[in-house]
Formats: sequence, C-alpha cells, structure tokens
Amino acid sequence: MKITAVVVTYNRLEKLKKVIESIRSQTASLLQILVVNNGSTDGSREWLESQNDIYLINQGNLGGAGGFNTGMKQAVLNGTDYVWIMDDDVYPEESALSELVNQLDGRPKLGFACSSVVDPEGNCVNTPDILNHQNVLNYKYWQKNLADGVVYLEACTFVSVLFSVDIIKKVGLPIKDYFIWGDDTEYTYRIALEYKSPGIIVGKSQVIHDGSYSGAPSIVTEKDISRIKMQFYMIRNRIHYIKLYYKGNWLKKCIILFVVDILMILMRSDMKFRRLIVLFKGFFFGLIFNPKIEGNIC
Repeated sequence: MKITAVVVTYNRLEKLKKVIESIRSQTASLLQILVVNNGSTDGSREWLESQNDIYLINQGNLGGAGGFNTGMKQAVLNGTDYVWIMDDDVYPEESALSELVNQLDGRPKLGFACSSVVDPEGNCVNTPDILNHQNVLNYKYWQKNLADGVVYLEACTFVSVLFSVDIIKKVGLPIKDYFIWGDDTEYTYRIALEYKSPGIIVGKSQVIHDGSYSGAPSIVTEKDISRIKMQFYMIRNRIHYIKLYYKGNWLKKCIILFVVDILMILMRSDMKFRRLIVLFKGFFFGLIFNPKIEGNIC
C-alpha cells in the first residue's frame, strides 16, 4: 500500500516543522511526503528544499483550495494508492494514519476517513457533519459502526483526511477557485452525496489543530480585523455550495441567510460598516460565481 501525505503551507515555518516531524513519526509507512508551498516568504521554501525526504511543489499563493488541488493531483500522478491531506498547523499522533487506513482500506463504498480534531487545549474543533442519509428502513445510519469508534459523515474539513486514489479519480479534485474556506466541505459532500460514498470519522485517529481560533469562520463573529476581508470567500463560496446542492429554491435560501447576516451584524458586531461591505460583495459575487470542477486526472 502506497500512501502520500500532502501538506499545504503558507508562512508558518515553525508549525510546519512540527507537522513534518509528526508525519515522519507515523507508525504507518509512507511512500512520500508532498508539500505544496503557496509562495511563502518566511524561509519555508529554503527549509523545505534542504529536506531530502520531501517532494516539494512551489507555486504562487492559490489558497488552501488551490494548494490541495495541486497536491492531490500530483500525488495521484506520482503513483500513490492513498492521499492523506492536512494543513500546515496539524500535528497527528503517531497512530493517526494507521487508524485511518485500518478503517478505510478494503471498504470501497466509503469515500473518505478523517481524524478526530482538538485544539492545543483539548477543545473539539473542525467538527464534521454527521451523515443524514437514510437506509432502506428510512432511518439515519450514522452510528452503523459505532462499536469500532467510527461515525458516518457527509462532510468534513481538510484537517487529516484520507482518500483513496480511486475516489479522487472518480470525483475529480477540490475546486481551486474557492481559494479558501468551503472547498473541503464541498469536496467531501460531493463524494458523499453525488457519488453515494459517505465518509467516516475515526475516533482512534487523533490530531491537534494548532490554529488561531475565534470560533467557526463567520462575518458576524470574526475577531481578527485582518481576517474580516477574507470572509468574502466564505460568503461567496457558501452561495455557490448552496446553488450546487440545495434541493429547494436556492436563491430564496441565500437571500434569507444574507438578511440574517445583516441583522446579526447590526445587532452583535463591531466594525459594522466594514463587515457589511464584505457581506454585500461576497453575496453579489456568489450569485455569479461558477467555477469548474476539475476531473480527468491522467
């Protein structure tokens, strides 16, 4: 079995070093560690080039979405069987990969397997979406393998997720034009919904996500001033996601969410004008946003 770890990085050298060391310490063997450097300017490129066990791809800053698109495609072209992806601030425990492999390998009806994620203080973060599909008896079956420490999912984030190459070739790649936020949810939901291959969260596969948290990404609650403008991508991508997958009147749903965000900003947020500008911009561009899904990996 050949497994490639794919890490996307941008200006987080010290955290990246810890990520790479954690990957090297895995009990499961790896074919390759592949790092996509999104134009880092903090010495990451020079350090990565000095490592003799890393397959390095340097590109401009295409965001997490563009980085995972590039990395997953190259991993497939390099002849791997499985692709294990994560950000540059994720520290997997030594058995994290082997636990994912134990649950995913030999189960072709599953689309992906992700780890259980906590922050450095032990708080649950990056919580995935439990499967809402129904079985032949019209019951949800997310607990089917609960005795094995497994819960069925319909979507998750790209924080320690394992995919088979077969599923990647079948469904294509993450939408690189998303740039940041939502690409992971869209991709895993695409696998679970469109290709009827639900994912799983593996309780015994543990990782620490050493991110900067102010709650889940939201134009209403974001506390980091420098990140408020980045919420444009969250808003735009959310609208595209709804257009793709919502079964009812997608425009009506988007307008309702838009109005709710306006009201919440006016009632709860500081820097109201700045947030409203980002919200209106994201909403408008979301209505006309129509990126392509890249498939046919050769």
